[in-house]
Amino acid sequence: PGELAPDARRWWRTRREFFAEIADYMEESVRMARLVIAVSRTVRDDLVAAFGVAPEKVRVVYHGVRDGLRRVDAGACGVVSAAYGLRAPYWLYVGSLDTNKNLHTLLEGHARYRQRGGKGVLAIAGRSMVYGGMLRQHATKLGLGDTVLFLGYVPDADLPALYSAAAGVV
Repeated sequence: PGELAPDARRWWRTRREFFAEIADYMEESVRMARLVIAVSRTVRDDLVAAFGVAPEKVRVVYHGVRDGLRRVDAGACGVVSAAYGLRAPYWLYVGSLDTNKNLHTLLEGHARYRQRGGKGVLAIAGRSMVYGGMLRQHATKLGLGDTVLFLGYVPDADLPALYSAAAGVV
């Protein structure tokens, strides 16, 4: 999007090279492995279709939920939410700010939600040196102003309260 600074261009080039190298070894690695773990049935089906892997060789192991993620009382939720500048209602994204997470589309969806009268803000927890700045620019371009809050890194201890107080998790 637009003209990138030299450090951003370098970051994108390194990232492309890294994933290209992974792709070069993926088929061989999957073929040689005795067992392949996929994070969903869709990924399993993609591996079977793309690489001809025998379906019985692929096991689906879903992402787990961290210990400590639990419902938190309203008082604690209020304290933690206030520390991040959040008021209900808000939608919460927690994860890496990376291109493969398709956060540009999340911002566009949030813009449509707001245009249709939605009152909630979008809270994005996670950090990235390059892509985070691009997401901020995209939010500004979409006119989202203070309806998107970039929280940066959020310690694990704060997550239960943020999840509990959120209208939903995206």
